[in-house]
Amino acid sequence: MVLNKLIAGGADRKSRLHDHLGHRVTVSRIVRNGTRAVISGIRRVVFKSLPLQPWISYDGQAILSKHLNPKSRVLEFGSGTSTTWYADRCGFLLSHEDSSEWFDLIGKKLGNRQNVLRKLCLSLEDYVRVSDEHRSLPFDLIMVDGRYRDECVAGAFQLLSATGILYLDNSDKSAGPESGDIPLAKSRILDFAKANGKSVTTITDFAPSQFFVSEATILFNG
Repeated sequence: MVLNKLIAGGADRKSRLHDHLGHRVTVSRIVRNGTRAVISGIRRVVFKSLPLQPWISYDGQAILSKHLNPKSRVLEFGSGTSTTWYADRCGFLLSHEDSSEWFDLIGKKLGNRQNVLRKLCLSLEDYVRVSDEHRSLPFDLIMVDGRYRDECVAGAFQLLSATGILYLDNSDKSAGPESGDIPLAKSRILDFAKANGKSVTTITDFAPSQFFVSEATILFNG
């Protein structure tokens, strides 16, 4: 059991190089991203140092970094180290968070940034709903990386700009009380893309401070 945990990271994956769906990370991503994920993971465990980047795929970060610009509008479901990273790369960020402890922690890290509006959401309805004021302009990036992911995805399509990106993190995981029905969220993205002729890519990759890989599903609306 100990050996399995070391190799697989748990009973629900083949190895740390496979996501929960059994997809294996490519050799190029192991070379490009594996070492830095391990190093940042050691820093987090030993020195309690949180990475400055989002805890999402390194290659996903590269896609978003090229996509975002000072005029971009970003909607984030689930705040974290990602919040400051997005704020530094966009014109406006709306961030929904359900944990008051995490909400306060991220607030301290953001400092006096003026382009961020954060909302502490203590119910499903409050978390998923975007006010009419902020629905008037579409979002160039919608990041789904927190609670109620199936509900967040269901409402995201009508909020996305014509060239926007919808990013579902950890799309290899099963349904759970902390994240909602992730398989349904992924299915909704794939169905929307098929019905509307949009492009979707999935990435099995390392993320900062993680000793295993996971999958992301990315919809390109443009």
